[in-house]
Amino acid sequence: MIFKILRITNHIIDRTVKLVMRLKYRVAGCEFEHGVQIGRGSKLTRATFGKFSGCNMNCIINDTRIGNFVNIAWNVTIGPRGHIYKNFTSHDFIYTNGEHIYTGGINDKFINSIGNDVWIGCNAVILPGVHLGDGAVIAAGSVVTKSIPNFAIVGGNPAKFIKWRFEESVRQELDRIQWYNWKIDDIIARRHELENLVDFDLSEFKADYFAKRKDIKANNR
Repeated sequence: MIFKILRITNHIIDRTVKLVMRLKYRVAGCEFEHGVQIGRGSKLTRATFGKFSGCNMNCIINDTRIGNFVNIAWNVTIGPRGHIYKNFTSHDFIYTNGEHIYTGGINDKFINSIGNDVWIGCNAVILPGVHLGDGAVIAAGSVVTKSIPNFAIVGGNPAKFIKWRFEESVRQELDRIQWYNWKIDDIIARRHELENLVDFDLSEFKADYFAKRKDIKANNR
C-alpha cells in the first residue's frame, strides 16, 4: 500500500514538473506540436518543435525551427550566440544597442532551421545560421558550421560530409512523398512500403542486434 502511494505521488510530482516546464517554455516563446518530448535540464528559447520531435537532457536550443520526427540526443547545443572577434575586442561590453546580436538566419525568422527526420548525436554543436536538411544525421560530438543537405551524414569538427543515407533515386522519392507530413496512422499503415523503398530488412537488423546484446550480457556475468 505504501509503495502504491509513493508511486502515485511520484507520478503526480513528475506530471506537475512537466506542466511547469511546459509553461516556462511557452513564456520563452516556444511552441510544441503533438508528441513532443523534452528532457530534463534542457533550456529552450524561441524554439518550435514539430510532431513527435524532441530533445534529451541538458540541451540548449535557441531561436530554432524544428521539423517533425527529429531526434536530438543529450548535451546538444543549437544556435549559441557568438562574439565578434574581428573588432579590437571580442567582449560584449562595447555594444550597447544590441548590434552584435545575430539577426539574420533562416527566412529572417529563425537563426537555425532543422528539417524533418533529422538525428543529432550527443554533444553536437550547431552554430548560428545553419540549416539541417530533411533526413540529415549529425554524428556525436560534431561542430556544424555550415548548412547540411537532405539525407547527408556528417561528422567531425568542423563537421564534414561522410556519406549519403540513401542512393540518389531513393532520396528523390523520399523528397517527393514527404512521408513525415502524413498522418501517423497512414505512416504506420504504409510502414512496409516505406521500408521496401529504402531496402530495409528489420528481421536481419533485430537478429544481429539482440545477438550482440546477449553476448555482452553473458560476458559481464
